[in-house]
Amino acid sequence: MVWIAGGLKNVLGRAAGSARGVCERASWVRSESSYASFIGSWKPTDNPGVAKARLVKLRKNYEKEVKELRKQYFYEMEAKRLEDQVKREAELERMRVAREERKAAKRERSQLLATQRLQKSEEFREMLQRERAKNAERRMRKEKSLEQKRAREKELTWKKSSLWIDEKDLDRRIVEAMVDTTPL
Repeated sequence: MVWIAGGLKNVLGRAAGSARGVCERASWVRSESSYASFIGSWKPTDNPGVAKARLVKLRKNYEKEVKELRKQYFYEMEAKRLEDQVKREAELERMRVAREERKAAKRERSQLLATQRLQKSEEFREMLQRERAKNAERRMRKEKSLEQKRAREKELTWKKSSLWIDEKDLDRRIVEAMVDTTPL
């Protein structure tokens, strides 16, 4: 009969200990004194019928307490599960918002880089156009100066051409130069 009281203490102690590990704020976790009433409650009697009735009453009280304990544990665990689920959902929402913010920042950064690339390409294109315009202007000046030079040379050759000898006079002048040598 002592075993029952000791067994009861062990069962209740294990239930209380596991509940403390699972839920720190559990209000149903009882101290040793709450189930101590079962431990020392068995007093041997000479009448087996009274002993049996006491034992039945003790078991029923124990079953009631365990049933209540289990109900409270279930409610506490359900509340803890719901609280954890709310925390998880809040964390997931926070992560989703952070991910969206990162994506928005990334989009903004890529748009900024794209506009900078466009601006640089426009600047490069304008610089190329200026260079091409300068090169074209330089080429035009060179061509113009070359044409002017050619025109001067042409004019000089035209002016000198008056001193040139015609083909008709060429034979006569050659013979004259051979016959009439001028000493140098």
